[in-house]
Amino acid sequence: MPPAKKAKTAAFELEFSYLGNNLYRSPIRAVMMPARERKDAGEDISLLAGGCPHESFFPAKALALELRDGTTTAPVDLDKPLQYHKGSGVEALRSRLEAIQRRVHGRGAWGVACSVGCTDALLKTLELLTEAGDEVLVEEYTWPGIVAQTVPRRRTTVAVAMDAGGVVPAALEATLAALPRKQRVFYTISSGQNPTGCTPTEERKQEVYAICRKYDVVILEDDPYYFLAMPLDYESEADMPGADPAKLPASYLSMDVDGRVVRLDSAAKIVAPGLRLGWVSAPMAFLDKFTVLNETSVQFPSGAAQAAMLALLETWRDDAGFDAALRKTQHEYARRRDVLVAAVRGALAEAGGATLATLETPAAGMFLWLRVSPSVAPDSRALQDKLIKNGVACIPGACFATPDKQGDDCPFLRLTYASATDAEMRAGASRLAATLADYSRNPSRKYLTADP
Repeated sequence: MPPAKKAKTAAFELEFSYLGNNLYRSPIRAVMMPARERKDAGEDISLLAGGCPHESFFPAKALALELRDGTTTAPVDLDKPLQYHKGSGVEALRSRLEAIQRRVHGRGAWGVACSVGCTDALLKTLELLTEAGDEVLVEEYTWPGIVAQTVPRRRTTVAVAMDAGGVVPAALEATLAALPRKQRVFYTISSGQNPTGCTPTEERKQEVYAICRKYDVVILEDDPYYFLAMPLDYESEADMPGADPAKLPASYLSMDVDGRVVRLDSAAKIVAPGLRLGWVSAPMAFLDKFTVLNETSVQFPSGAAQAAMLALLETWRDDAGFDAALRKTQHEYARRRDVLVAAVRGALAEAGGATLATLETPAAGMFLWLRVSPSVAPDSRALQDKLIKNGVACIPGACFATPDKQGDDCPFLRLTYASATDAEMRAGASRLAATLADYSRNPSRKYLTADP
């Protein structure tokens, strides 16, 4: 039976694309999956339906991880993760992730499904909620992946002005008021924003949410840096937020009252990017279609990756264990952030101070957003050749602009403290400051074009 044109949530009707309204549900899965669930529950059922190899054919029986602290996780049985299963993920993992989401974001009318990381989940969300020719609203500076996904699929990214606190509500409303009225998607990286590092206050997010309600907008909350929140003032690991919702940034999901938020989370920043594992929190009407789209594309996230994540969660066991693991990660990111901030500020002070560049200290994420003084270079792309030649790599801010803004001057540089050693950060800061000082005395307009 074809799905309805619109699927109701609590007080809002999500409008799905042609693809979303015409997903083909496998008739084999319709028989096989319920029968397997009944058998797993203990019923006497002979499974002669799906072409699922018996688990005895799987070479691997269990998975245990050797951790960096020298301990090893308890083995996770691989029979279910390595078998065909629902596109929403292995239930043991999916339910654990939903419990985390409920603890952190509250008890709204939404559910959770596993994804193949935020990138794949983002693409699927765009395919389910937008059509060719649609405008997708984004932050003035945003992750280039959204541009890479929208442009070849004939969606247009519309940039909304930002200030130090994130998207400017008045600019969002003015942008929406100027567009023909229809359901639209606003894509936002809501904590430790990439590239700016900013985290909007709860009050700012409430303003943005109210405007989205007024103009029939779906908020696509991409938040891979959420659990990398870290205070500006702290003494030890104990001061880190862990997974305490009172100490973490307010999310759009937590304030959603009518089912207009689709939230993407990821294991990439708190476990490892190579797992390619994430989770989507959204109204059930959306998750139903997302699950079918998974099953007709990737089938489901990697069973081995799900088993590895489950092994970690089982090792952390409870909220206290998960919190402790997060606090350790957050503390190290805070320490790294402080090393780079101090190194850049110190090097700039020696070379010329605020006459060269300025920066703010981020409260989440991986990035510093350095504003180069116009007296040095109105557009940071002019510096790239010299920066590379002088032994420091950072990303010009224009790389994060939408295609229609690529020709505009952009004074920013994005730096990261995620992977360099302390010595490398200090050396890079010195080289950066020296390059800015030298360029301010001997300007050159040779650009190194960056592919967004």
